Amino acid sequence: MTKYERKLLEIVNQEAIIYELTREIIKETKVSFLDIIFDNVFSLIEAIKELNKKAAYYLVIDKGEAELIEIKKDLTTSRHNLKNKATLKEDSKHFTYEGKRYSLVTKIQ
Repeated sequence: MTKYERKLLEIVNQEAIIYELTREIIKETKVSFLDIIFDNVFSLIEAIKELNKKAAYYLVIDKGEAELIEIKKDLTTSRHNLKNKATLKEDSKHFTYEGKRYSLVTKIQ
């Protein structure tokens, strides 16, 4: 169990359903086109920025409410209620929130 998961389990309800997430920025069509031309240089730069950020993202579903939790390197947390703010689909493995696409990686509990 990682330090992020331990911190998460301290702050959420034990009966909650928890998924670990990955995050990527949704690019405009022009940027995507240029990225293809320049052999994914822009994607590489964004991936390096995400690695340096050192944060973990989790989707917590508790009592019908969905919440995005970000845990930073220093274990500070930020919580975002996703009700009416994100496009969550019942059978989908990903959702979008504030211009970023989050994908479900593993179910923690």
